[in-house]
Amino acid sequence: MEVKSLQKQFYQLYGREDPYPVELYFAPGRICLIGEHIDYNGGWVMPAAISRGIYAGFRKEDNEIVWMRSNMDGRDIVCSLATEITFDETRGWGNYPLGVLNELKNKGIAVSGAELMFQSNLPVGSGLSSSACVKVLTAYMFSKQAGYNIDLTELAQLAQASENNFIGVQCGIMDQFAIAHGKANNAILLNCNTLEHVYVPLRLGDYRIVVLNTNKSRRLSESKYNERLAECQTALNLLKPKTGIKHLVQADPRDIDKYIKDPILRKRAHHVSSEQQRVQEAAAALRNLNVEDFGDLLFKSHQSLKEDYQVSGHELDTMVAGAQQHPGCIGAKMSGAGFGGCAFALVKKDAIESFSAYIEQYYHRHTGIKGTAFEVEIADGVRKLD
Repeated sequence: MEVKSLQKQFYQLYGREDPYPVELYFAPGRICLIGEHIDYNGGWVMPAAISRGIYAGFRKEDNEIVWMRSNMDGRDIVCSLATEITFDETRGWGNYPLGVLNELKNKGIAVSGAELMFQSNLPVGSGLSSSACVKVLTAYMFSKQAGYNIDLTELAQLAQASENNFIGVQCGIMDQFAIAHGKANNAILLNCNTLEHVYVPLRLGDYRIVVLNTNKSRRLSESKYNERLAECQTALNLLKPKTGIKHLVQADPRDIDKYIKDPILRKRAHHVSSEQQRVQEAAAALRNLNVEDFGDLLFKSHQSLKEDYQVSGHELDTMVAGAQQHPGCIGAKMSGAGFGGCAFALVKKDAIESFSAYIEQYYHRHTGIKGTAFEVEIADGVRKLD
């Protein structure tokens, strides 16, 4: 989106006359290259920020009223900072920025009123972290407005806290961290327990990343996300007294088979253990420029998410199966929490057009749903636009 177009739309909504200037911001969506459902199990993950995301126009006001509108939902969201901010299901998407404002107030950061306009080119409910994107973006803008020099890691933690405390989804920190710390042409190898992280150059040679949108929306608070979290905690509780591990990613597969009798819990633990190993192998493959090995790990990751963690579903499985049959694709997997949303594929750059047409036809033939495929670049994190 052009900055001038964003500014023009803001003026059409709120008018030009105001003592404060309009400031423009952007926060990227993210894909999880590998390490799905590892973040809340204390392990290493590998996300990356992408070139699509959410833009915002922001104008400070000398009052305690916050006005918001988004192209994701036409309703106006109005909030008074002078009163308690509470979750209200009728506010829909507005609960995400409101949860952030609540966290900022709780931290004692003196934010004031503002006019906001969000414009997204992320598919809603697609697993590209549009909700985390809104939260990180809101925290970043209001912190700047308050003159609070927030650290990027603190920014991610604040956005995560709003999800946990206000929305009620006990998510890990991966999405918020990637959106805050994203770096163009780099993946982030992140330890979700310690927040230690390094950048891994994403040098894909002749291959590009193509997002595969199933157009089956899902909301984490209505999915089995919290159920999977509870299953992993139960599995950890069974292993901890016997092995002394602190996080499920540390489990030895032999111990999983020995001490976990429930077949479902055993499957969950095996995914966490094997996916952690794949993350390290993927980082090594990228550092050694072994793009084909990286692609093969993506297929293996999806298989584990499908069979052991059981979070993919027919639509995502169909996208990945179709991608696997195209000669221009060397790897594909679901991205995000699952239960719908997006997958992505590594596709040879001169085959992207034929691949996109093929996968959309294949997906529609097997599901009856119109899916979409689009290329993305790996981008920088949240930022103010000039």
